[in-house]
Amino acid sequence: IVIRCLPEGLMAYLPTVGLLGFLPVSRMIGGPYRLDRHSGRLSASSGGKSYTSGDVIAVQIRRADTVRGELRLDPVQPRV
Repeated sequence: IVIRCLPEGLMAYLPTVGLLGFLPVSRMIGGPYRLDRHSGRLSASSGGKSYTSGDVIAVQIRRADTVRGELRLDPVQPRV
């Protein structure tokens, strides 16, 4: 679940593990992305996908740093 949109990416809460993680825009599909500071929405410049707080996204943990308490995330593409 997206909890915050930043110019650098998305902060997301992973309810199944009760942790927060970060998904950088450099790893997101369909970019480049820009943050609309007025609405708080992170949108693809091409007019495609956009994200806002409360959106449900599919991610997987790419890296866990237990010393810093940080999770880095990668997007998961839905299977068709």
